[in-house]
Amino acid sequence: AGHVAVHAGSGMSEEGAEVSVRAGASGSYAGVGGALSLLAGAGSVGGDVVIRSGESARGGAGRVNIAGALGDSQGGDVSLSGGSSAMAGKGGSVFVSGGSSASGLGGAVEVVSGVSESGASGSVLVHSSSSSTGSGDVFVSSGSGLYGLSGYFILSTGKSSHESTGDIIFIAGSTFDGLKAGD
Repeated sequence: AGHVAVHAGSGMSEEGAEVSVRAGASGSYAGVGGALSLLAGAGSVGGDVVIRSGESARGGAGRVNIAGALGDSQGGDVSLSGGSSAMAGKGGSVFVSGGSSASGLGGAVEVVSGVSESGASGSVLVHSSSSSTGSGDVFVSSGSGLYGLSGYFILSTGKSSHESTGDIIFIAGSTFDGLKAGD
């Protein structure tokens, strides 16, 4: 089948032209703005969706920003999930990794909760899902070093100027069938 290509013009000395794709707004007070769907084609093997910033010949490459919008009562959520398996296969995984470097430091991966101007900041939750046949494991480890030191593993609570600092609590799981609980 024929391809559809949409691209802006290049600039010889200044910035290249932009491409903007936006759904329609709603003028009603209780209305809902239009959705924007970006879908790859279906097939015996589905097509890929690639979102990538532009390369740079001299400086830093462009950024990719995916953010929920500002809201009066609640900001927009950002959901990132792997695909489900319709048969007895494996569900899709989600990989989040920093970029590699030829000779310098590799890119970091930061997971940071949202800040609040007057309330508590958001929580950061990392857990596997429950299952009737056994839940998944959670692994947290530093990387190995071939010629240098391996990475540190640091677990700490935040500082407090006027209150007690937070605790670090480790809890093994419980069991209800008379089996040995976790250590």
